[in-house]
Amino acid sequence: TFTASMGGKDVSVPGSLHMRKDQMIRLQLFMPVLHTEVGRLEFTPEYVLVVDRLHKQYVKEDYRQMDFLKANGLDFNALQSLFWNQLYLPGAKNVEEENISKFKADLSGSAATIPVSVKNGNLSLSWNVSRQTELINDVKATYTSAQHGTSVLTMKYAKFKPVGAKMFPAFEELSFQTSATKKVQRITMTLDMDDISTSSKWSTETTLSSKYKKIEATDIFSKLFSM
Repeated sequence: TFTASMGGKDVSVPGSLHMRKDQMIRLQLFMPVLHTEVGRLEFTPEYVLVVDRLHKQYVKEDYRQMDFLKANGLDFNALQSLFWNQLYLPGAKNVEEENISKFKADLSGSAATIPVSVKNGNLSLSWNVSRQTELINDVKATYTSAQHGTSVLTMKYAKFKPVGAKMFPAFEELSFQTSATKKVQRITMTLDMDDISTSSKWSTETTLSSKYKKIEATDIFSKLFSM
């Protein structure tokens, strides 16, 4: 189930999350009862695709053209780490062993969680890692820009379930506040997944008919924020 809260309005619809490591993050939204797809959001290393099935509109741009993402320090690797419940080193595709020293971890005390942090330029990240399970309970990303102000993103994780040899959070709650838009915007989204599988029987290709109209990225994100 996908739930979002924006501008004092709430929406809750069936949804699905498909991910293929280093290739794609796909979020699909469906109409209740009928289960017809009404919207699709895809992130790949090369582009972002937003599809509005109801109004036959879409946005497809690379990250440099997506002002909303660029102004908030978000790229594919950052987004992938959030959805995969992993550490992220700004500017790096993966966290390699030789980069571990760039993270700060407070191992003192006996608290249930261990604070881990890293900072690179305008982007600061902090995680709370469970001392018992070594899983990430939550992450906070703060991006400060002289031009766009401060944006804060938090992601909370719960309901960990086994997926192969690893544990994956079946519940993810993302909260985002930014002043990079014309006014301060706040959005909260939750994904509550009933079932998690490793099936690879889905295509990363999305084909749109000629009936769909391409619109500016700023237009569709303004629409999302004003829902």
